[in-house]
Amino acid sequence: MPQVRVIVEKLNKRSAPVIDLTDKSNIIGEVRKGFSFEAEKHSNEIGDWYKDRDNSFYWSGGLSASGTATPPPYAEQWGWAHNDFGIPALWNSTGCRGENTRVAILDSGINDKLPAFTHILSRKNFDPASGGEGVEDDTGHGTRMAGIIGGSGYPVTGVAPNTELLIAKVNTDMDDSLLQAIHWAAEQQADIISMSFECPSPVAGILEALQQCRQKGIALICAAGNGGSGGEIKNKYPASYPCCFSIGACTKTRHRLPTSNFSDYLSMLSPGEDVLTVNREGAKALARGTSIATAYTSGVVALQLSIARKRMVPATAVSIMESLVQNASHEPYMHNALEYGKGIINPVLI
Repeated sequence: MPQVRVIVEKLNKRSAPVIDLTDKSNIIGEVRKGFSFEAEKHSNEIGDWYKDRDNSFYWSGGLSASGTATPPPYAEQWGWAHNDFGIPALWNSTGCRGENTRVAILDSGINDKLPAFTHILSRKNFDPASGGEGVEDDTGHGTRMAGIIGGSGYPVTGVAPNTELLIAKVNTDMDDSLLQAIHWAAEQQADIISMSFECPSPVAGILEALQQCRQKGIALICAAGNGGSGGEIKNKYPASYPCCFSIGACTKTRHRLPTSNFSDYLSMLSPGEDVLTVNREGAKALARGTSIATAYTSGVVALQLSIARKRMVPATAVSIMESLVQNASHEPYMHNALEYGKGIINPVLI
């Protein structure tokens, strides 16, 4: 039998394969990242499973061939956050990379001429101060977020490289700019609205629009903010609205990034340290912060929603996000919900 190795933080041990990974009825234990064992491959409707010598089953999305020296094709186009959280294994085991989903990115725009972005469905400028109708990225922030969510391989591959991107250039200092962009994203049938920005207080007029989006099943994924070094609670907006999901950032060692905010409304943490993306000049870049974690989370939701739609499993981006929060990895040191929320994202939902 081939040797396999666990590549996610925790992997469920089951008495038999299932067709819905959220089904916990036959879980009989768990194994941890790095555990290796001999296993025999089996398949069902959702992909491959491995059976060990004790006739226990493990989903292939959390496993890789042990001792393989050759990296997968194009592995240089993604970094630790993909590998450590099982994204390539999830692509391979499901055949999905975000197809049939839409992510609206409300940010500083995008360099849409870069070869990294081949799936931009629509774009619109909601920033009257920018002096034009295009979505040119003046700061590079929006381009970096788009690379993490949906970069299509040149030079980086996002978490959901086949998702359709809706690019809204916004001015976060102008309430009407945000309001118009939110309405537009909903009209464009976005599944997810990714908002990697923070405002110090509630933004006038947008709460009702956000609530309407939530009621439609649109996941509102927001940055918790980057003022956490002092340890005081900082509730930023729109992340602190109940209809939104507030995302903090974790390090490579799965601890809170020191700058990630403490918040009463924190949902969970996602990778936010030295995550590989693309800058507005088209070169690879490493980025950190809760903006990065928000983009990563948006990509994971798009990927999981794509998988659900391929399998014709009823789901919305909101239900996927709720499952991710519920199934977040949680260790004893993550006891402070103000710091960790429910824990750290587990993209494979196992």
